[in-house]
Amino acid sequence: MTWRRLLAVLLWMLLAAAWNVAPVGAREPRLAQAKSVVSILAPGHGSAFAYGRAGQLLTTRSAVGSERSVEVVTLSGEHATTPVLSTSIPQIVALQTALKIGVLASASPSSAEAVVAQDGPLRGSGHRHGRLLSLTTGMTSIAAFPAYDGGPILNSQGAVVGIAEISASRIQLVSLSGLSLATGGGTSLLLVVLLILITLGLAAGGLVFLSSRRSSSATPRPQRSTERQRERAVEQDVDVRLHSRDYTPDPSVELRRPSDGDGREEPDTSDS
Repeated sequence: MTWRRLLAVLLWMLLAAAWNVAPVGAREPRLAQAKSVVSILAPGHGSAFAYGRAGQLLTTRSAVGSERSVEVVTLSGEHATTPVLSTSIPQIVALQTALKIGVLASASPSSAEAVVAQDGPLRGSGHRHGRLLSLTTGMTSIAAFPAYDGGPILNSQGAVVGIAEISASRIQLVSLSGLSLATGGGTSLLLVVLLILITLGLAAGGLVFLSSRRSSSATPRPQRSTERQRERAVEQDVDVRLHSRDYTPDPSVELRRPSDGDGREEPDTSDS
């Protein structure tokens, strides 16, 4: 009986490879992985998953559309509204949340490896097996379904190798290599704080410059005033000295009083 069972297992593995079905290790993702995936509620759709650091979820731009915030629901039924932030990869956006969700491990994708697409708990589709058809394009053999948009694509060890994006009739794997939060797309709290600090710094620098300029322009004024006072004191001193000199008239010069008319002296008629 043992050799028959072994033959059946070998036959099943050959059939699985022929139909692009994942091996046994990737058939059932662990419960911890399922807890790390959330569903995006309307007006968005699809799924998101915890990745990178605590409080950060990843999904695709197509899953959130033009929304600046979306509501997500976890496997345990917790709801949260999360802001949408752009990343360095145009097709991927980040969601910031205070929900305590376990972060998934990551790995680099390999050519023609077996992969699993995992969606959020709301749609109830679970996971679908397939294979990575092309490492260059990221195309997989998994049929497209809206619930998987933005969800993780896992390898046979349960590590994230990419994010699922709906492309035509199949799910396309978008690599997470080089992913980082962008500074120009969304409005992050760190960027706002940085701009506020820069503005305050420029304002403080301007006030210091103006106060120093005022103080430098006000400093010479007392010197000019003092110089002017000294000049006036010298002029007054000279004037005082000129008026205080003793004037001794010449006795041979007859003092005459000018007349009121033509400037000639009037004759004295007192004796006549």
